[in-house]
Amino acid sequence: MANEKSLLTVNEVAERLRVHPITVRRHIKAGKLRAVRVGRAVRVRESDVEEFMGELDRNWVEPDVGTKARLLKEYYEALANVHIELPYDWPPTPEEIERRKKQTEEAFRSRDLRGPIGISTTELVRQGRRALEEKYERTSGPRGRRVRRGKMASDGRESYRAR
Repeated sequence: MANEKSLLTVNEVAERLRVHPITVRRHIKAGKLRAVRVGRAVRVRESDVEEFMGELDRNWVEPDVGTKARLLKEYYEALANVHIELPYDWPPTPEEIERRKKQTEEAFRSRDLRGPIGISTTELVRQGRRALEEKYERTSGPRGRRVRRGKMASDGRESYRAR
């Protein structure tokens, strides 16, 4: 019975290592963590978990303060040398602001001169649906039509059966 207590499930190992169970399974598959199969279940010995954790401790390398400071200094120096050329002046000059205002006013005037297109959005959608239905009817024949209560499903036209 003592041997059963020393075997841990993947979930128990994950809790001990504070990782996701899938990570534990990946370590097992990669051969980093030894495991045994008990039927269809996977179990890990406590001693193997301790050995794995010891291996993690031995491989852990903490950069010293001097290395961190040097890396940060190099990073900020590299950022200081970066210059981005914008395709426009920033902030815009008062002349540029005035030019943009005139351009916007001209666009609105042009739009007002054109006037409305003479058809509502709803009617445009209906026309598009009719066009698709007619295309569908031509390609699929009368048996392929969608029929509901003797009329076409979308626009109320009579179905082929009612003709």
